[in-house]
Parts: sequence; C-alpha cells; structure tokens
Amino acid sequence: MLASPTRKRPDSQAGASPVPVHVAAQISLNKLTLKKLTSAIERDPAEDLTVILADLSKLYPPKRKTATEKRPPIRRARVAENGPEYLSVNSYVPPPSLNIYRPPESTALKALSLLEDSSQRDVDDRLLQLPERLEQGEPLLAKKVVALGNDVVVKFGKTIDPTELHIMQYLTMNCPAVKCPKPLGFVALGKVRYLFMTRVQGSTLHSLWPTLTVQQRERVRNSLEEMLSAMRSLVWTPGTPLGTLSEPHICQDARTYVRTGGPFYNEAEFNSFLLRDPLPRISSSYLRWMQSCLRDDHKIVMTHGDLNPHNIILRKEDDGSVSVSGLIDWALGGWYPEYWDAVKALNIRGTDDESDWWCSLPWTLNQFTAEVAINRLVESCTR
Repeated sequence: MLASPTRKRPDSQAGASPVPVHVAAQISLNKLTLKKLTSAIERDPAEDLTVILADLSKLYPPKRKTATEKRPPIRRARVAENGPEYLSVNSYVPPPSLNIYRPPESTALKALSLLEDSSQRDVDDRLLQLPERLEQGEPLLAKKVVALGNDVVVKFGKTIDPTELHIMQYLTMNCPAVKCPKPLGFVALGKVRYLFMTRVQGSTLHSLWPTLTVQQRERVRNSLEEMLSAMRSLVWTPGTPLGTLSEPHICQDARTYVRTGGPFYNEAEFNSFLLRDPLPRISSSYLRWMQSCLRDDHKIVMTHGDLNPHNIILRKEDDGSVSVSGLIDWALGGWYPEYWDAVKALNIRGTDDESDWWCSLPWTLNQFTAEVAINRLVESCTR
C-alpha cells in the first residue's frame, strides 16, 4: 500500500511570520485606492480626476489612520473541539445595516454630540440612532431636511444621491465665490441615505421678496449675477460627460417628473434626451421639427439645475441690508447647456403667478428668452 503524499503547508502555516493585522489593512487600503484610480483611467484616459481625487483626499487620511493603529490579531476561541467559533471581545464588526460613504467630519460629529477622536464604535452607535435624533431636530424647507443645531443640516431619503455631495465639494474647492453648503458626510442606514452639510442661515427669497425695497432687490440680483458668472467661468472640457460630476454621469430633467439619461457628451445628444418620450399624439414629423428648433452649439457650463426662489437663501442684516447667504439643493446640478438654469428658474412659474421676481432675474439668465419659450413647447409635447 502506497503511503499518502505529504500535503505541503502554506507558508503562513510553515513557520513564516504572519502579516500583522494593521499592515494587512494598510496594504488593502492602498490596493483599493489604486484600483479606483486605475478603473477611472482605463474607462477614459482623459478623465477629469478632480472629483475622485477630492474624495480620496477626504477618505484616505482617516482610513489610513485607522489602518495604521496597531491591533492584536483577531483571535478565535472554540467552545468545544468541534464547536462553533466566535470573535474575541477585542474585535469590532460594524453593523451590516450601516454603510459609510463619506465619514462625518468634525462639525457633523459635534452636532451628533461626539468628539472628533471618538471611536468608530461610538460613531456607528450614534449614526444608528440618527432617525430618532432627526425626529427631535428642526424641520426646514422640506420635511426631509432637518437641522441639527445652528451649524449642520441633514438631508435624507431613499433617493438622496452622492452626486449632490460631489458637486458641492467641487464648488467648495474650485469656486468659493458660489455660496453653497459644505458637505460634511454621507451615510446610509438600510435603504435610507443621509447627507450631512453645513447650514445656510437665512430665509428663502420666496418668503422675503415681497418685503424688499427696490435697492435691496437690485443687490440680490447683482449678488446672484456674481455667483452665476463665477460658476460659468469654470471650464468644461470636451469629452467630459454632461450632467452629474460623478458616475454614472446622468442628466436629469425634473420639470414634470424626474427623467434621467446618459451619459451624453454633447448638446445634440442632450436635445435627443429632452425629446425621447413624446406624447402619443405627437407625430414623428412634428418631433423632428421641434428638434430642429433646439440649438446644439451652446456653451456647456456649471449649472445649479433648480434655481428657483425656494432655493435662494437671503439674510437680512441689522442695518437693513440684504445679502444672498447661499444657494441650496444642488441635487440637479452639473454640466449643462448655458440656458438650462434659465429654463429651470422659470419652470415653476404658473400663469396665475403674480410674483415679479422673474422680472429681476440676473442678466446671465435673462438672455435666453427664446430657449425658455422653445423648452415650454418641448415640455407640452413630452411626458
């Protein structure tokens, strides 16, 4: 009878020193970071890496700090020779229902009554209590936006998307003249997502406009003009997808209901998207005529996407002056044709609207009257 061959043990079992847990974590983090950059470049060698690098600059340091902390290897103990295994008390397994896309920054942690150096377990425990905490917070413009104190707000819901975080981060870094909330973190509990950001103090233009003097209104108009001009000075590179700044690079049209499509790489493709779902009564010939009315040579610019009076926040100073303290709700923002903000700003105006704010739109938007009229026609012929 032949002797059974001797099975060679892996090096880790043959006397080789095992890799310390913290070193293994560092290796894993570096591989994941490299993979993210490599995937973006393989997808498009000319990809704009601004957003990805900005994300990494926020995510990498705290993860590296955690990975660098020396920890004893996770030891397993047996209840019996062949019994079930369990983790030692020294290990910590994050709750499966919690997904941290962007760790809360110190300002957000403070709003959650946590210290900047709180342990991950303490942070996770407090995030798991977030739904109950928001019930005690101050509801703001919408029931899905709640203030946690004077400095932080949380926007939450099943449809909240990280793309809003990316555009606010991009503007904070590249266009400080635009006053937008600063993103402070993004997490998910089950199917509900939570976006932390700084609170923009003040009241909506919608609520204050009737009380403003001619001089105050002119100052608001000039302030908006300065912000829009600064946004439009940001350079769009041909070949960059229109719409959101991060994957999946979609365009959004929320005039009737939210329609999405993309990626699109030029205005002609964007125009086809606007007309892709016509009403049954619209003939193909009429559809072609409408498409011929849509220009495809506009400049592509950074766009808010929902610039209506409810999303413009004003602050009244003690001396009676009024200033624009910020623009909120960037969920529909991104790279779009230069007329798009004018279309969206006027979209909510009904035939019975007596407000005269529309007469004081910044010049940057008021030059696209023809495009607004054509898009009203498009809107009436599509679903």
